[in-house]
Amino acid sequence: MVGAAAFAQRPTATLLAPDLVQLDLEGQRVLCDAPTGNNRSLALEDIALYVLEPTVVPVSTTAYTPKLQGPELEKFSAQAGERTGIYIYPHNTFVEGKEHRSYQIEWNGRRIWFSGLTADATELLKMPSVDLAFVNPAQMEALAKTGRTLDARTVVVYHISTAEELRGVNVPCDRCKVLMPAVGEKIELFR
Repeated sequence: MVGAAAFAQRPTATLLAPDLVQLDLEGQRVLCDAPTGNNRSLALEDIALYVLEPTVVPVSTTAYTPKLQGPELEKFSAQAGERTGIYIYPHNTFVEGKEHRSYQIEWNGRRIWFSGLTADATELLKMPSVDLAFVNPAQMEALAKTGRTLDARTVVVYHISTAEELRGVNVPCDRCKVLMPAVGEKIELFR
């Protein structure tokens, strides 16, 4: 009898809520943005990047929030990277004049960007290229006004809660794949 074939699981992203994305990166989960509603339960080994400060930070989860800064943030990022191979770099951005964090994740030689709610495209434009960018419509509108294009292979538009918000979203990028997943939809990454 021949044994069952083993298949490698492709990295995926699942939109759990309009503002919550779960990445599955070869056995490691990364949750991005603040969990809302019923999405507050995280496994002990998850990495949670809270672009907006969550009301609840799960115990024993590596969490990155706007409150972690400087050496404390660098220490947490280095520990998580050594343990998981997922490296996290926060970028200062702003939402309505208030301090905010967007995150750059590096994993397996891939660069992933999470904007959160910011309309500020300055930090994103500083990056030489991005394999996967999770952006919101306001940030894409601000980017379009600069006349510049996003250097990304795949762009996922999130922070959209109604079909009405989807209409007219312009993603200024050259030869990139643009996805606008529905809540609950799982997409394969890096194909």
